[in-house]
Amino acid sequence: MLIRTLYLRICAIFLGSIVAFVAVAGVLWNAFGVDDYEEEVLERTLTLAAVTFPSEQAGLGGQLKTARQLAETLDVSVTVHDGETELVLATAEPASPDFQTARIGEWSQTIDSSQWYTRLEDGRYLTIEFNRMSAPGDWTIMGIFLLLLAVILALITYPLLRRLTLRLENLQTEVAQIGDGYL
Repeated sequence: MLIRTLYLRICAIFLGSIVAFVAVAGVLWNAFGVDDYEEEVLERTLTLAAVTFPSEQAGLGGQLKTARQLAETLDVSVTVHDGETELVLATAEPASPDFQTARIGEWSQTIDSSQWYTRLEDGRYLTIEFNRMSAPGDWTIMGIFLLLLAVILALITYPLLRRLTLRLENLQTEVAQIGDGYL
């Protein structure tokens, strides 16, 4: 009976530790991991790209030059469609989001959030696709965060598990002594 109760206690502590780890990680990540500043910078960058993009009167050469400068400077892919959604130019693989929701001056994003698109004043559609390379800094910070959380969790649960298993270890030692003939 002692072993079964001890086993259930150990299982409860183990499962509780996992639940606590996930809960604390989620709360801390939401508190410190989400940054509204990045969204604001993104909105301003997209707006700047739309404002600086030349009109149709600049000709295809002027538009392409600006598109390439934007693509190179911001590490993005730029695609422009005319008012009939026909491709005008693209700096990489052309993007074709659903333009029905596009409004002048408002940015919409695709479901996977990789493409942002808007309707320009002259009726054309500007699409910007971010080249999302894995940022080592983000993964490093997340890894350190999870490792630190795991160490803290281990330091908290070790004394509890040690207290639960100490009696079992004492019993094992006494049984071994009896087996060796020390009564």
